[in-house]
Amino acid sequence: MHEIIFVEEELSVRSLQIHEDALKRAKKYLVAEAELLDAIIEVDRGEIYKKLGFTHLTPYCVQKLGLSTDVAGCFVRVARKSIQVPELKFAVDAGLPVTKAKTIAAVINSANQKNWIEKAQTLSKEKLEREIVRENPLVKKSEKAKPVGVDRHRVEFEINEEEMSALRRAQDLVSQKMGRSASLAETQKFLLEAFLNANDPVRKADRSRDRSQAKLTAKSKQAVMHAKKNKPLESSTLKNSIPAASKHKVNQRDRGLCQARQPNGEKCASSRWVQIHHIVPQAEGGIHEPENLITLCASHHRLWHDREENLT
Repeated sequence: MHEIIFVEEELSVRSLQIHEDALKRAKKYLVAEAELLDAIIEVDRGEIYKKLGFTHLTPYCVQKLGLSTDVAGCFVRVARKSIQVPELKFAVDAGLPVTKAKTIAAVINSANQKNWIEKAQTLSKEKLEREIVRENPLVKKSEKAKPVGVDRHRVEFEINEEEMSALRRAQDLVSQKMGRSASLAETQKFLLEAFLNANDPVRKADRSRDRSQAKLTAKSKQAVMHAKKNKPLESSTLKNSIPAASKHKVNQRDRGLCQARQPNGEKCASSRWVQIHHIVPQAEGGIHEPENLITLCASHHRLWHDREENLT
């Protein structure tokens, strides 16, 4: 059997110059990566991002350093792991690409660091990922969600056998309800709608508003507003718990999104771990009325209180 073998050709002077220039720039790129990682570690240790109005390190890297979300996440992951395993940072200083450092971050520790750093330095990224799965099959792949067309997204994540069984059971029930075989995507939609209808405070607030509007005539609305405007503040307003009516109004207004303004002027708009915050604290006479309430994510809520404590 004949073999086809490719060998390096002798380069012209110009081609050799281009090649050597590429090598120099690649080396500078790796040095720059290591220097940037150093800087991000220092920003993290000093929590400088908080002083600039950011609740987490990643959005600081995106908005202030101009990194993409994926690149920022990669650097943050390696920075945090480097604090636990300093040898990983030394490897990056020696020329290990940050992307490979991030790949082994899920499995490296002080006991096995030498072995994994050597593999990261010698194996391709694909082979390195296979080694990680072979060594630790329980290591989960990163969840992914990306647009694949107009109004379409592809979502990838792992679930265990018990969760898969529950999903198949739900698929059977949805299929029965639809009168035809339901896809996993259709099943997911039914599950999401059922959960949101039962638990989403914004949907509950909208339903409460609709019920109130159906009961009240224009005349009775005016009477209620007039009575409320001239009614003295009741003791219930001063209680610790926010009345449901006030919560509903805040959720209708803020739509369950964090209203904190970030350093770039944009609203945070996070919908996860949101809380209703008193602008004027209750201890200082703050009331439960919607004009004194605002929706904040837990991180911005905590950051607000940290800053308030520093001012006192």
